Amino acid sequence: MLLDVNLPGQDGFAVAKLLAAAWPGVKIVLTSASVDHVPGNLLRASDATAFVPKERLAGTDLGAMFTP
Repeated sequence: MLLDVNLPGQDGFAVAKLLAAAWPGVKIVLTSASVDHVPGNLLRASDATAFVPKERLAGTDLGAMFTP
């Protein structure tokens, strides 16, 4: 699941945590155009699998991130 960090109401960190609790095993990739405003501690606590800046999304093979 691709999820933006900047959402109205709750931020993507909180939404990722809720989604991971509701669907164990879901793979969540957070993204944001504001890379400077992505605190590492919130990213780690969010249960997201990875973070990819929006500027790199087009060149990133998201499927490869999850294959062993």
